[in-house]
Amino acid sequence: MAISPKDAADKPRIEEFVQGKPLGEGNFSRIVEAKHKATDEQFALKVIEKQRIKRLRLRHQNLFNEINMEKDMLNALRHPNIIRLYQTFQDDSNLYFLLELLDGGELLSHLLHEGRQLGLDEDLARFYLADVVNAVEFMHANKVLHRDLKPENMVVCKDTGHLKLIDFGTAKNFADTTLNGPNFVGTPEYMPPETIDNKEPTYASDMWAFGCIVYQLLTGETPFSGGSAYLSFLRVQDGNYYVPDYLSDEAKDLISKLLQKDPMARLGGTQADAMSAVKAHPFFKGIDFGNHMQAMQPTSQFCGSELFPLVNSLASVEKNRNTDHLLDFSGEALQEQVVSLSARGNKYYIYQVSGRQKLL
Repeated sequence: MAISPKDAADKPRIEEFVQGKPLGEGNFSRIVEAKHKATDEQFALKVIEKQRIKRLRLRHQNLFNEINMEKDMLNALRHPNIIRLYQTFQDDSNLYFLLELLDGGELLSHLLHEGRQLGLDEDLARFYLADVVNAVEFMHANKVLHRDLKPENMVVCKDTGHLKLIDFGTAKNFADTTLNGPNFVGTPEYMPPETIDNKEPTYASDMWAFGCIVYQLLTGETPFSGGSAYLSFLRVQDGNYYVPDYLSDEAKDLISKLLQKDPMARLGGTQADAMSAVKAHPFFKGIDFGNHMQAMQPTSQFCGSELFPLVNSLASVEKNRNTDHLLDFSGEALQEQVVSLSARGNKYYIYQVSGRQKLL
């Protein structure tokens, strides 16, 4: 890399780059495409506005810590499934993170089809989840917790189809207590019970979030979504969630063993090698974790756009949903459509659009 820290004695300047289309925006930063004028190399440039940091610091005392923590974590964690940080620099107005450009979109966007969020088939979900397993195992081996694992913090590489973890601002480094912030961090729908209770996190905290991600990739929704942070917290503390019957037994078992309220009872427990137990789970049978980066992304068996008229028709009779969360279909024409689709032997399932429950 032409302008990586090892190859450049001086920090780059923002004038050396042509800024392109926006890639994302956070509370105090934005990310844009950037091309280095001299080399034509493409990057993702994270722009952190200094004035905005000063304003936000009035209500967020750990903001500077988070920025420094992310920089230190990304410099220390070099792994194929973790985004690469090439350089940090600044001018009078902004701080800049020069990052690897990943142009395949957030993992969450891969759950969206025709504007609707649905689950993936298990082969494709397992492919993405194996990347997460490898990244988190590497982090834990280096005494680092991510603490905000979610599909929005996972970006797909367009060329390979594999994903990489991003956003380490709330990570915790067990080996360095000087940069560790508060315990209550993360995203409500993925927070484990111990975080909501403001208890010390363990490696099992990431395992809970991983369980939520497994559920979300397979169903299209998070297990404890409540419509607000407060209601999500209540659902997490209650510990109950709906298990769709169309999930495989292996998927159901993996999810149930990860979403245990007691951290010690979670698959892998609270130890740094917790992911080794996940890798041995039957859900991942056939995955060669050591060579997974060479694996090809499987073809998605996602519900195709040609089925959405039928899905909308099925959704229109949701009022007839029975106690098993299935629908009582009405109308001969609709039944003929369902029988025809089933007879073609398609691998995908039909989902009710608004609730994302299995219909067929």
